[in-house]
Amino acid sequence: SFEMFCKFEIGDSHSPVNKSRIQKVERSIGVRLPDSYCEFLLQHNGGVVYDNLIPKNGDSVRSFYGIDTGFAWDDLEIVRESTDWIPKSYLAFADNDGGDQYCLGLSNRNFGAVVLFEWHRKRRPVSRSFEEFLDDIVIRVDEDEMAEMSDLEIAICRNDLKSIRELATDGNRNDALLFAASR
Repeated sequence: SFEMFCKFEIGDSHSPVNKSRIQKVERSIGVRLPDSYCEFLLQHNGGVVYDNLIPKNGDSVRSFYGIDTGFAWDDLEIVRESTDWIPKSYLAFADNDGGDQYCLGLSNRNFGAVVLFEWHRKRRPVSRSFEEFLDDIVIRVDEDEMAEMSDLEIAICRNDLKSIRELATDGNRNDALLFAASR
């Protein structure tokens, strides 16, 4: 069967968080967080990514942690306190289906880099930055799902800019413009 990979979407985000709350978290951990991660928190404040894959390491993301979520398993500050096996020079911000922790580097030499801390204490580099990490996550789209997609949706999913331009006719112009605005 044929599969295609598309950019992911985050579902089940928590209540919005503001900059002053993020700054309070930064003060409590004693370091400023990468700007891209702060923007992510402002937009999503955590959430779930369904049926995804990070092709370059063969792993996936189950959920991103948020601030003041009301749940111990996905609250950024509670997870930080409960994962004493992760050095404080890293901040766990997401997990995979196996409970391994995706962490942001917080020290000068690894600031913003993403590392996967596996339960058996193995540390694996994943991305040079949070932005790169997000760019690497895709969702799987199988043949049946593709059959229900328009040509424009498939072009968008494949990030095929040439086809998107060609398909940006009057009937599809709004979808194409929305896609372009999201880049």
